[in-house]
Amino acid sequence: MRAQISWYQTSSNLAGAQADEENARENLAQTIGAPLTTQFVYPSIDLQPPLPNGTSETLQNIAAGSRPDVLSARESLVAARQTRKTWERELAPSAQINGSFGNQFSPTAFVQEQAQSPVPLPRGSPGFWQVGVTSTFTLPLVDYGQRHFERLSDDANISNAEVALSQTTLQAQLDVSQAYRAAQTATTQLGLAQQESALGLQSARIAQLQYKIGVIALADVFQAQQTSIQAQDDLINARVNYVEAVVKLRVSIGTYDAHTAVADLR
Repeated sequence: MRAQISWYQTSSNLAGAQADEENARENLAQTIGAPLTTQFVYPSIDLQPPLPNGTSETLQNIAAGSRPDVLSARESLVAARQTRKTWERELAPSAQINGSFGNQFSPTAFVQEQAQSPVPLPRGSPGFWQVGVTSTFTLPLVDYGQRHFERLSDDANISNAEVALSQTTLQAQLDVSQAYRAAQTATTQLGLAQQESALGLQSARIAQLQYKIGVIALADVFQAQQTSIQAQDDLINARVNYVEAVVKLRVSIGTYDAHTAVADLR
């Protein structure tokens, strides 16, 4: 009777699992825009991509120099400082240099003059050149505090850009630190799940042998098999969590794009 109860429970779990699998397949088809009847070939989940080389501190330094958000904040700070330097150069004198050279020889006019002259005329004419320099010096006598407030605005923009860069860099380091810790945890959990799976398979095999020689009941065999199946499920989840942790760590560093972050997971 206990065996029959276990059988009915297992059958019920199987029906639910089959429905979940079908729902997941339809959701995947809907996500990629394919017909709901599309059948998929699922790859092996035995992949175990390696973690990026380096300690957490090393990866944080890489992220501080590679992530697009950090680079954008750094460029904003450079632009704010350049604007501040422009304010200082507004009162400096400016110079404009121009020059020209050439001659005014006209082949058409030379032919006409040669035809009217009884003697040969020399070809060409004297050249000319010109160089000029214009210097401008501007000194605002009354600007109603415009330059003063412009300088204050430029200084405030520099301060805001410095704060933004500091916060963005700190956020990048935080992302890498947490992603690195999650990847290390997923690695440990994956190793434990592999041992759990191996022991579960061995326990189920021993239970079958014990049942054959009459040491245990069939319900005990079912219980051992359910434990083994649960261990296999834990192993699958651990592998998925490990892959997700590795991808998140790669993305947080900033040296991987959307393609290279998952290139070895196909």
